[in-house]
Amino acid sequence: MRICLCVCLSVIVMASSAGSASAGLVISTPTGLNPGDHFRILFITSGTTTATSSVISNYDTFVNTDANGATYNGSVISWKAIVSTPTVNAIDHIGVTGDAVYLVDGTEVSSTDGTSGLWSGGLANPPNEYLDGTSPSATIWTGTNPDGSGDGSHALGGSDPNNITVGYSALADYGWISNDYATPSSTFSLYGISSDLVVPGATTVPEPSTAVLAALGALAGLTYSFARKRK
Repeated sequence: MRICLCVCLSVIVMASSAGSASAGLVISTPTGLNPGDHFRILFITSGTTTATSSVISNYDTFVNTDANGATYNGSVISWKAIVSTPTVNAIDHIGVTGDAVYLVDGTEVSSTDGTSGLWSGGLANPPNEYLDGTSPSATIWTGTNPDGSGDGSHALGGSDPNNITVGYSALADYGWISNDYATPSSTFSLYGISSDLVVPGATTVPEPSTAVLAALGALAGLTYSFARKRK
């Protein structure tokens, strides 16, 4: 009985631990959006890192780890770092979907993630929130020009040993992404941006399948034939 009790307790503890590890922040739909609307969430990592690597996937891993399994509509969100390396531009890395960009509290950062919004040099509001909703004024590694292109030798992992481009989260002009330089061994936060998110609840009317259309055509033919015979 003692062995069985220990096993049961171990299973309970393991299950409890697994549940805790998988739990993450639940992102809410920004106010004003309707079922079927698309949007993205931008946040500042609470953790900090250096800018010595030129491998952009390392920064993606960093922001996803920092997001700690945050979910939307029951699914874990995938994030990308808003950074440029010597070979990858930030605008290409995060992609342009046309979505509006919001902070976690629903504040709009820009009406689009394209050149007329996020990369226009002017935002609707500063991108100054952690995922927990607190608003730091933080220096952020970006390596990026205001238009989303990489800043050459000043990109993350770039050849300039002393000057990597940083942004400042309290700014809503071009300075949010390109404000100053810092040595790559310093430790600062990153911006992370979500994949395309869709507000749930939209109803769509499925198009008729080929088989259904064929059946309807056959039925129409039979009806016409029957009508002719009755004449």
